[in-house]
Amino acid sequence: MAIPCCSCRVRASSARRRALRVPVLVCVAALGLAFPGAPSVAQVDGAAPAGRAFDYERGSAALVVSMIEYPSEAGEGEPGRWVQVYGDGRVRVHYPSYSKRRGEYTLMLTRDEMQRMLRSLVASEFVEFDADAVRGAKRARALEQRAAEQRGEATTELVRTFDASTFVIELRLRSYRSHGAASHRAVDKRVTWRSPRLDARHNPELRELQQLAAVQAELEALMQRPDLTRTATQDE
Repeated sequence: MAIPCCSCRVRASSARRRALRVPVLVCVAALGLAFPGAPSVAQVDGAAPAGRAFDYERGSAALVVSMIEYPSEAGEGEPGRWVQVYGDGRVRVHYPSYSKRRGEYTLMLTRDEMQRMLRSLVASEFVEFDADAVRGAKRARALEQRAAEQRGEATTELVRTFDASTFVIELRLRSYRSHGAASHRAVDKRVTWRSPRLDARHNPELRELQQLAAVQAELEALMQRPDLTRTATQDE
């Protein structure tokens, strides 16, 4: 019987090790596991979870995101606090005269911070928010609750919303592609809603309201950042 030389044994051993590694890698890929440090879809610049992709104007005059709070139910009259985010990352925040923080403030978001904020808004499906459909779902739920109460199966919680503010939230994107769409489109989305957070609290089964409340919370967090710099008081 021929005895293999040392070099042959080394090559055979290396081949066996490579053969053992291949199934392991295939299994990891099939399970969808990520290696440490590998970027997820949400970490890719200009991409959002669930297959959505977007881009926005980078100019200092390009208003990308805004939220205005109106103390009135109709969303009219003099606005209360508001926030504006521009394409270069500049943020403007305004607090009305009756607020302890009255005046205007500003800060600059880094490109990464801007991307994270927009990915969060896009992932919340704000672009797809259908106000008429959600209001219809709310009415249907209210009718179901009323019928259940009449049958003695449930009690309706009295919700006081007479002092709730109306929020107007806008998002402008140069291009946007939703999950499964074949092409991009420009977005100029505007949603007017009375107290999204309160509505979400009392309609926990309506996923769209939970997501709208999350958008409100995201922008309110921006208005409360400790690195805001005052640029003017209400009297100036």
